[in-house]
Amino acid sequence: MDTRPLLPAAERDALLALWAVPGIGSVGLGGMRRWAAGRWADLLDTPARDWVDDLPASDIVRARIRAAGSLRAVADEVRERACRGRMEVLHPGDPGYPERLTEVRLLLRHTPALPFLPSAANVEANQIVLRIDPDPGLRLHLAGRDDQTWRSLYLDDLFAQDLGEPAEPYERLLHTALSGDHQLFAREDGVEETWRIVQPLLDEPPEIHSYKPGSWGPAAANRLLRGHARWQKPWEV
Repeated sequence: MDTRPLLPAAERDALLALWAVPGIGSVGLGGMRRWAAGRWADLLDTPARDWVDDLPASDIVRARIRAAGSLRAVADEVRERACRGRMEVLHPGDPGYPERLTEVRLLLRHTPALPFLPSAANVEANQIVLRIDPDPGLRLHLAGRDDQTWRSLYLDDLFAQDLGEPAEPYERLLHTALSGDHQLFAREDGVEETWRIVQPLLDEPPEIHSYKPGSWGPAAANRLLRGHARWQKPWEV
């Protein structure tokens, strides 16, 4: 279970306000948190025009924050709208999953049973992990042998360290649209196929399973992987 304490109230409100500003993705929000360095209590009620020019963001995002007046005003408006819609606002550190992330994990074939590799059948398969968000990167999870013991070896690469900070989501989206790149846009047949798969679940929703806050979900989720490799704990950057 995630035992991290809740974020300070000022930081919770500031992050809530920034999430409501179009054009700020998780990568951009992470950069803003590093820039603020714990000064959220001062920035929350200070007019945005007094500090937004130093914010690590695009000119468009800065203009939107400046027009909002202050982060406090945006946070209050978000909460008011949520209340009118009978919704609850959750913050980082509130009950839920331990982390918010997206990754793709490719499990390779198991190590073959060879005479010079004792107990190879008990070794976990090598893995290639592509972390998409936040902190995009690539990890090679390998099984190595040290004397008489098998152990895990990790080769990690965070793309921002080698390639620099990526473009903001809307910047990339507009660039691909202007350059005629269709990779970020769904085709009609792909959308129709998605609906064909999802519609039965909407028509006859399955049973809802509760789970302990801070865990990775209910035990019943393991049945989805029956016949396949077990669920893997995400890569902790």
